[in-house]
Amino acid sequence: AKPHPEIALCRPNPYLPRSTAPQKGEEKPAPQLIADDEGMQIYHLQATEFLIPEVAHTLTLYSPLLDPKNSRSVVLADLFALGFRNELASFLYEASLGGLQATLTPDYGSLKLQLQGYSDQATPFLGELSSKIRHLHATQPRFEELKEELLREYLNLEMNSPIHQSHEMILCLLDHDEKRAA
Repeated sequence: AKPHPEIALCRPNPYLPRSTAPQKGEEKPAPQLIADDEGMQIYHLQATEFLIPEVAHTLTLYSPLLDPKNSRSVVLADLFALGFRNELASFLYEASLGGLQATLTPDYGSLKLQLQGYSDQATPFLGELSSKIRHLHATQPRFEELKEELLREYLNLEMNSPIHQSHEMILCLLDHDEKRAA
């Protein structure tokens, strides 16, 4: 029997770690400033408890366009995060098979990009992810689909149990007060 021309092995996953062996790290008492550029500071602290070659990056992206007091701005941030999840789903799935996860969530006047997983391929993954985020673009029909999906998400919030709704409200109030105090 001849093999079917449309059935083939997938390409090798570029995000699979080459090594998952424990790594020794120097114990440092506090995070070290490793980059200090205009509008950006990056700190690093090596966890020495578990020695697993994993990373947990959180990048907080601030913009004056992300105004938490402006409902239009809040909805557009939600739409962008939804577009991120939908448009990059296959890319993020491939990375998850290699042990890397990324999320993008609106967070009171900012977008929070979180990356977790094996450190071996985290840097190339973050570079490719950044490029894909910069080039996210929705056609008008796709934008309309995203709006409908987000509207369904908002309407579904009303169907959550009262305890869940009150928990979310308390978290929002606490988060809002914490951000305002900072």
